[in-house]
Amino acid sequence: MDYKIELMTLKRYDEIIAFWKSIDGVWVSDDDTYENLETYFKRNPKTNFIAVHDGEIIGTVKCSHDGRRGYLHHVAVKEEYRNQGIAKAMVDKCIGILRKEGIRQFRLFVLDSNKQAMDFWKRLGFTEDAYDYRTFRKSY
Repeated sequence: MDYKIELMTLKRYDEIIAFWKSIDGVWVSDDDTYENLETYFKRNPKTNFIAVHDGEIIGTVKCSHDGRRGYLHHVAVKEEYRNQGIAKAMVDKCIGILRKEGIRQFRLFVLDSNKQAMDFWKRLGFTEDAYDYRTFRKSY
C-alpha cells in the first residue's frame, strides 16, 4: 500500500479533528482546539505527522518534549490501514528526531479501555507503568 508521511499542519485542521473523532480510543479535548494546536505546533514544529493515502489522512502522531522526556499523543491509524507498519513508521520518525535532540525517554498515555493500543505499544518495546495516582488540571 502506497502512503506518505507528511508534516501535520493547521491547513488540514478540520480533517485532523474529524479523523481523531472517528478513531476509537483517541480522546479529543480542549487541548485540540485550533488555537491550542497552533501553539503546540509552534513549540514542536518538526515532530507532528500525518500519514496520507490518496489525499486522505489515514494516520496521525503528535510528538513533543519537555527537555528530558518525549511525549507521543494521538497516535492513530484508520482501522482498514492498521497492521501495515504505518503507526510504527510515524513513531520511529518522531523518536528519531527527538533522539537527535538528546531525548532518550518517551512517554505516552493510553485509555484503560484501549487494549489494542496497549498491545501495540508493548510490541514496540514500551513498558507499562501502572501508577496509583490521578491527573489534576486547572484551566485559565
